Amino acid sequence: MMLAALPANSRNGGQRPIAFERLEIHGELGACVRGHAVIRPHDEASGDDVVGDVELIDAGGQVVASVAGLRLAKVAVEEAEPDAAGDWTYQVIWERTPDADRAAGSLDASTKNWLVMADRAGVGATLADRLRARGDHAVIAFAGDRFASTAEGAWVIRPGSAEDFAHVLRDVQARSTPSLSGSIFLWGLDAPAAGTITTATLEEAQEVGAGAALRLVQAMRETGVAAPLRIVTRQAQATGSGDDAVPGLAQAPLWGLGRGIAAEHPELWGGLVDLDGAEPAAAASALLEELDRQDDEDQVALRKGQRYVARLQRVTVAETQPVTLKADAAYLVTGGLGILGLKIAHWLAEQGARHLTLMGRRGLPDRAAWASIPQDSDVFRQIAGIQAIERLGTTVEVAALDVGDEKQLTAYLDRFGRTAPPLRGIVQRRCHAR
Repeated sequence: MMLAALPANSRNGGQRPIAFERLEIHGELGACVRGHAVIRPHDEASGDDVVGDVELIDAGGQVVASVAGLRLAKVAVEEAEPDAAGDWTYQVIWERTPDADRAAGSLDASTKNWLVMADRAGVGATLADRLRARGDHAVIAFAGDRFASTAEGAWVIRPGSAEDFAHVLRDVQARSTPSLSGSIFLWGLDAPAAGTITTATLEEAQEVGAGAALRLVQAMRETGVAAPLRIVTRQAQATGSGDDAVPGLAQAPLWGLGRGIAAEHPELWGGLVDLDGAEPAAAASALLEELDRQDDEDQVALRKGQRYVARLQRVTVAETQPVTLKADAAYLVTGGLGILGLKIAHWLAEQGARHLTLMGRRGLPDRAAWASIPQDSDVFRQIAGIQAIERLGTTVEVAALDVGDEKQLTAYLDRFGRTAPPLRGIVQRRCHAR
């Protein structure tokens, strides 16, 4: 559609979609839609790419789907061949850095200023001491329940308070000459080990971990601090170097957040460092050495004195087998009343599922009231979707509960295999269509 909007001499057949800014689904596409595409004016940021906006409009003139900022890149004709399945699949592997590279240190001996978001186990405090011992300035901040300045260059910050982070950053900037060189986030190290996690401790770990790191980034943007942020975890990655177990699993969300920060705010990004299980003094020494490096690696794992860096490796995908669903089993779809959830449920019914549970927070009115639901409402659309599934011979049950409520969810799941068919599959819908 976008290619059709281009001048005839600009259509070489070699453009491919590579990115988009926003995708919105407003309703059912229906049997007939028309499209409207607008090519954005060319600028330096787009280079040779074509960027535009696309809308799909139903027979009634309503926009049912839209893509903003769709980017098409030119591809050489010989490269524009159908993709094999293996061309789309990659995995992260860890490569050990050669000894010569590992020995390369910093050539910059100038005094630096650091903000160390310190853990309770002592890695951050030891690191701050080592930085000060060599002549750098280090402000240290711990997570706590009450915001306070405990000593010169020492703070306690409430993890859930964006104001606390902004206050400390402004104070550090005002007192630092030169300006802040970098922030080092180690709060994630206090997360519980994988074998001891409960729902409550996991939620707390996310508040002090990824939640606090996000607030730090937001505060950096608010206060204009552009110093690189390094996020430190411990045994949150399996490098394949004899550490297949991941006791730091609760810290893994920090890696997802960090990769997002690297893509969206590269001016704030310093990197991710995953420590091994070394005691605090050794861990601080290894981390200090990593801070001094001059390479561009921003995803690093340190294991028994060795340094590993992340790489993407293409993976061969085995032939997929047809999905086989059991008619005497139950299948559950969370977010099942949404547009995509109902599509997934309909597909499951087409594949042979005969007992479906659609789970959502709001649920639906009693079936006796369905006939009186206004046809222009979302509830009517949801009911129509369920009725279409039931016409395929599938029983549909709607469960109104919050999947984040452990007790409520456990009590509901306990019925499968007792008063309901055994549960054989769960589809967790984690995207939102508007």
